Amino acid sequence: MSTERLRLQEILTAPEAKDRKALAEHLAFATDMTAADARALLAIAPVDRSTATRWSFAGLNTSQSITGADEHEAAEWSAIADQLNREMKAAKPGYVVPLLTH
Repeated sequence: MSTERLRLQEILTAPEAKDRKALAEHLAFATDMTAADARALLAIAPVDRSTATRWSFAGLNTSQSITGADEHEAAEWSAIADQLNREMKAAKPGYVVPLLTH
């Protein structure tokens, strides 16, 4: 595989390119920026809200048990719930996470 193709692949498949597809494509195809520099720029660029994953969960209670989940899955769920709660608070100043019970 050519050096240029490797550069394109590294930029377009980088984790930093997720939800920043238009910018990643621009950096890959319209610049001579190195893959490392492109990834660094993508990492600080705002997320494209039109293509970003839209979460519909808010106020997830990370202390709830997850039936059938092993410790690894439960830890992943907790991290996801914490991230969603942080994003909701950031998107809506003054947002109070509701308590969920089951």
